Amino acid sequence: MLAQLDGLVENDGLIFIATTNDLTAIDPALRERPSRFDVVMKIGLPTLAARRMILEKNLPAGAAVGELLDMAAAATADLSGAHVREVAYLAVQRALLRDACDDQGQVRPQAEDFTMAIEQVGGARKTICEFGASTGETHDGA
Repeated sequence: MLAQLDGLVENDGLIFIATTNDLTAIDPALRERPSRFDVVMKIGLPTLAARRMILEKNLPAGAAVGELLDMAAAATADLSGAHVREVAYLAVQRALLRDACDDQGQVRPQAEDFTMAIEQVGGARKTICEFGASTGETHDGA
C-alpha cells in the first residue's frame, strides 16, 4: 500500500480515506510520513444522547421506549457506536428467543435482554487472546 500511495503520479483530486480503532496499531511509515495522511480526525465515543439515538434507530419501531432506552444508553457509556448498535441487535435476538412479543407480534426486549447484550458486547471487547502461551493454554474468547 505504501508503494501504491507513493507511486500515484497524478493524484490531483484523489482522496484516500482509512479508518482504525487504534491509531497506534498503524505502521509509523504510513501514519507519520508527510503527504500520506494529511488530515487525521479523531472521533470519540458517542454521547449519551447519541447512544440513545443509535439504540432507537436499531430497534424495531416502538420495541423499547422511555426508561428502558435511557437505561441502555447510560449502560453503554464505554462502547463505540458500532458496539451500541450490536447491543440493540443482541437485545432483540434475546427477546425473540424468549418469544417476548406483544399482542400485535411486536418484539419487546426487556431490561434483562439489554443487560445480557451489554455484558456480551463488553465481554467480547475485553477478551484477551493468547496463542502459544508458556502454559500451553490458548484462549479463544468463547
